[in-house]
Amino acid sequence: MVTKMEPPGSGFSPVKEMRQYRGRWTSLRDVEPVDLPALYRAEVGTFFRLRGRTPSPAEYSEVIWNGILSQAIVAASNGSPLGLVSAYNADLGNGYVFLMVLSLDDSPLVGARVMDGVSAYLDYLFDNFPLRKVYAETDSITLGKLGRRIHEIFVVEGVLREHVFRRGQYLDMIIMSLPCDRWREMSRAYRQGRDPLLRRDAGPPVGESAA
Repeated sequence: MVTKMEPPGSGFSPVKEMRQYRGRWTSLRDVEPVDLPALYRAEVGTFFRLRGRTPSPAEYSEVIWNGILSQAIVAASNGSPLGLVSAYNADLGNGYVFLMVLSLDDSPLVGARVMDGVSAYLDYLFDNFPLRKVYAETDSITLGKLGRRIHEIFVVEGVLREHVFRRGQYLDMIIMSLPCDRWREMSRAYRQGRDPLLRRDAGPPVGESAA
C-alpha cells in the first residue's frame, strides 16, 4: 500500500484542497513515494533544494520537504507525472514565497504542459495562502526549458551574473516575481482560452482538435 507523503505543518491551513485545481491539460496531485526515483533523477545537479549536491536516494527522501510550504506533482490526463511544483522559503508575514518548477522531460511539449500545471498551482497558492507575491529563481539553462510562457507570467527583477556552476560553466541566476493582482488578471484570460501562446506550445486540450 502506498503511503501519502505529508508536508510538515506550516501553521496555515489551505481553504481548498489542491486536487480541486486543474489546468487545461493537467491536474495536480500529492507527491507519493513512488514518485521519488523520477524526481531524484531530474533534480540531482539542479540549483534548487540540492544546490548542486548529489545525495543518495535515501537522503533525498528525507530532505524532500525541507523548507517546503507546499508541493505537487503535475500529472497528465492519464495520471503519469510530468513535473513537480514546489513553494518554498515562505514568509507569510510579509506575503511571499518562492516557486520551483521541475520538468521530468526536456521536450518542449512536456515543458509547456508543466507550465499548464504551474497555472493551476499559482491559483492554488494565491487562493489559499496570504501571498502578495511569488518569486522564482532559476539559471539561464533551466529558464529556456520552461518555454515562452514563463516570460509572459513572471517579471525579471534582477540577474546575478555567473552565480551558479552547472555543466562545466558559471551561469546567470535570474530572479523573477509575480504579484498577485497581475496573476489574477492573467489567470482569468487563461481560463477563458485567451492565451494562444501556450496553446501552440502544448497542443490542444483533450477533446479539442489543433487549430
